[in-house]
Amino acid sequence: MKTSRLLFLVSLLVSPDLMAGDWCLRVWRDDSRSMSEEAFEATVTPALETIRTSSVPCVEVVRFGGKGRRIGTEPIETFSWGRLVVPPPETAKQQPRRSIAASLGLAGAVVIEEERAQATRQAEESKHQARVNQARAEHARKLTQQMESLRSSLLRSSPEPAPCTPFRPLNRRIAAEGRPANVIFTDGWTDCHDADSPGLKAPGSVVIVLLPRNRDDPSLEDQLFDQRKKALSMLFPAAKIIAPYELPTILAAVLKGTPSAEQE
Repeated sequence: MKTSRLLFLVSLLVSPDLMAGDWCLRVWRDDSRSMSEEAFEATVTPALETIRTSSVPCVEVVRFGGKGRRIGTEPIETFSWGRLVVPPPETAKQQPRRSIAASLGLAGAVVIEEERAQATRQAEESKHQARVNQARAEHARKLTQQMESLRSSLLRSSPEPAPCTPFRPLNRRIAAEGRPANVIFTDGWTDCHDADSPGLKAPGSVVIVLLPRNRDDPSLEDQLFDQRKKALSMLFPAAKIIAPYELPTILAAVLKGTPSAEQE
């Protein structure tokens, strides 16, 4: 059952829109302090590894639900490492004019000139490979730096809990900004009572990862998951609402919509 559900969700998430042009993955982080931060960290860790090994060039993070803060004014944190651009080989230089001896076909002169030409080609290939290695090393360095900053940002939580988590303003902003791919991390409890009518449909894909709430009994998680999913399904009509264990497969499918990681 789990396998068939994952395959179905993957087929829905990979669309032509995600395969055209550069785009950043947008992550919406519940900052109301009601979800389990321990479960969130355990879910984020493999998700970050999926992002690292994909070809997506950047991630945007927006917080919502923080005490005294409005989702409409929450800033976007951008973590960008760009695409790996492999430098092309230099255009072959014009071959030097052959010596008179080589032109006359003298064996020794021909061999010398062929060896010289081969040495020149090998030197140019070595220089090109050095430039490629340098580009890869620089990209890897920037990727590592940005991924560490992204992780620190995601795991930073608000100092004070909010009285409730409003989801309708979140729905409106996601629909208005129209990012190609959105991942929402939340416990999904609609305790602001603002999810009692259908919300707006976002133009891009929306994946909601439902995490446990701090004070919930773990033995009741399956039952509570269905309850929360039902409420959010109305407010986010086209969203794919998933359990944490499903995220690596779903996220990998979404990120495959980006262009090749290497461009010449």
